[in-house]
Amino acid sequence: MCLLAAGLIALSLTVGCGSDTPTAPEVDTGQLDVGAYSTKPVPFADPDSPDIPRYFEAQRLANRMPVPADTDPAFKFQRAGFAFVRTDAENFDADAKDVIAGYATTGLSNEDDDIAIEMDTTVLAFPDSAAAARAATALAKTQLTTNEPVPIEKYPQASAHWRPSTQQLRTWYASERFVIVTELTDNAKRQLKTRDVPALARLTERNIDTVARRLAGYQPTALDKLGTVPLDPDRVLEYAVGRLESVNRTGKEKWFGGRGVYDGPAVYDGKGGLHLVGDSASGRTMFEENGIDRVAYNGGYLFRAKDAAAALRARDWNAELGKDYKTAEAPRNLPAARCKQSRKTSRSASVRYICVVAHGRFAASAVAPQLIDAQQRISAQYALLGAIE
Repeated sequence: MCLLAAGLIALSLTVGCGSDTPTAPEVDTGQLDVGAYSTKPVPFADPDSPDIPRYFEAQRLANRMPVPADTDPAFKFQRAGFAFVRTDAENFDADAKDVIAGYATTGLSNEDDDIAIEMDTTVLAFPDSAAAARAATALAKTQLTTNEPVPIEKYPQASAHWRPSTQQLRTWYASERFVIVTELTDNAKRQLKTRDVPALARLTERNIDTVARRLAGYQPTALDKLGTVPLDPDRVLEYAVGRLESVNRTGKEKWFGGRGVYDGPAVYDGKGGLHLVGDSASGRTMFEENGIDRVAYNGGYLFRAKDAAAALRARDWNAELGKDYKTAEAPRNLPAARCKQSRKTSRSASVRYICVVAHGRFAASAVAPQLIDAQQRISAQYALLGAIE
């Protein structure tokens, strides 16, 4: 089973089998029902927030970060990674005052959270190694008061604390310009009221190994230079379907969730896009076989493949039903689209319906609580892709 994030919410998608695919029929985009969604590409620009370039820097950081399964293949399942520039952690603004941006991922050893080992990895980027070292020390010290210190044998300079109340091992480690935070919880042992802290410490070592190796030599963009870095260098986000103002948060909260988490337009390369795929093994296979080199997110997801045939395979990968979905009605006048409905009543209403389509080198998916909304989003997305020069 594969999972893709809708903002911070995961949706179930399953790998499809590659096959010869017929040429897509001609579509009169003027006959598509797009509702109030725009079908005109709009270059993406920071509308009103000085933090937007920092969130895009976090996405570039994600392009260098490993997925949890790179640390241990047991972490087959993922939740959506997310960008942030601040958190609600105690004293964060003072302890990490020089932070440029951060990115967080979550890996799970089982689909059922209650019996899974969960590994949360957060990377904070700083202007230099001294700022990172100061922040790692300060962040760990703030959390030390009610926790038990734990040695990390391979990394004696790391600060690791065991929190008995949540059965969680949390570690802070400074590596070059970054602070790597690893949080591990064995939920099965927590329910059984047992513990194996040494095993979690060894897993922490492997995670630090993996993350530090991938980040080695990478230089984050300085805060005063962020405004010079293009937000959408390949113009992929420009052609991603947008959102309706009626469903956007407004004012300062637009595009932002709790704890400073960013839920606005985003663009990743092929490696960073894997943080949005819940089954990273099957996701990586699909990305590599079809040459997925860009993933954009706004009102839906947009995948750029190596050619049109690869885009159709990516569409089919997203369209598979698996055990969690059943077929839903496709949009009118768009025979190349596929839609499905979640069978799980407990699933968030935001991901009840998924519609997918391919056009040229691009595959796209749209999710919505109502079928008509998913149909209109994917129809508008198809029309937008037809406008690519």
